[in-house]
Amino acid sequence: MTSQLTVEQAARFLQAIGGAPREALPLLRISVSELQKQSDALLELGDVLEQKAEKLAQELIGNGAENSAEVIKLFTYLIREMLRNTPEHAGCDEIWFGARLEPAEGAVEIMTLDEGCGVQASLSHNPAHRRYITNGQKALAWAMKAGISKSFQPAAGQRSQNPWANSGFGLFMISEISRLLQGSFTLLSEEDYVHVDAGGTRFGKACFHGTALRLSLPVEKKQVTGRYALPVESAQRLISQALASGEAQAKTIRNAFKKASLPSRGLMSELGIEGIGEEKC
Repeated sequence: MTSQLTVEQAARFLQAIGGAPREALPLLRISVSELQKQSDALLELGDVLEQKAEKLAQELIGNGAENSAEVIKLFTYLIREMLRNTPEHAGCDEIWFGARLEPAEGAVEIMTLDEGCGVQASLSHNPAHRRYITNGQKALAWAMKAGISKSFQPAAGQRSQNPWANSGFGLFMISEISRLLQGSFTLLSEEDYVHVDAGGTRFGKACFHGTALRLSLPVEKKQVTGRYALPVESAQRLISQALASGEAQAKTIRNAFKKASLPSRGLMSELGIEGIGEEKC
């Protein structure tokens, strides 16, 4: 690979892989350091990211969907998990975010991009993963599995007291929810990408310094009401269904966290966690 995609080119490349319309998806710059300033005084960074994700989900979904409240909860969860990927793994400040709802095209599309260290470099920092993650394609394949994280320590198990500690379930949860809703998910990092949809999993070549995620879910336009529908009756039920599959898979993997962290189990604001939104001690 001799050339490197810009953020905008990478966004278009992801759309082309997924068969999305070729028009450029508008990208919003999100500064991790600016979010961190908000978290220093009152909240954990994860809580700030969840609040940011909720605003983005509300702007994306609005009131035009059937069962809008549950749809917004689901997209808050998905956007939060996509945003978390950068501060937890990339080692850079900027997240580029794009989203578009196109009922006429039958899809809602969400994308995050960063120009950080990339998936292989992140996972290879951990000696527990380094011996079998020997190239970019293997790195993407392992990153999509449940419980795979650079934070995993075989001797320590899962002992962190921080509820926002990474457990390696984020990418699995996004891709599994996509599968359950018959959508598609793409992960691109450095010279490789993996795309998962109803037709299966395929790998390909790219050249982008960083990591990009793209999620596309089907939308049905209701001719009678003029509203649009996604098959989401209960966001938490769908998240729990994906989680059960993930924790079952993680039990079969030696160097994986076996239990998902609290955030991977749902929205912190919905799980009844005491202290969210309150001042730190």
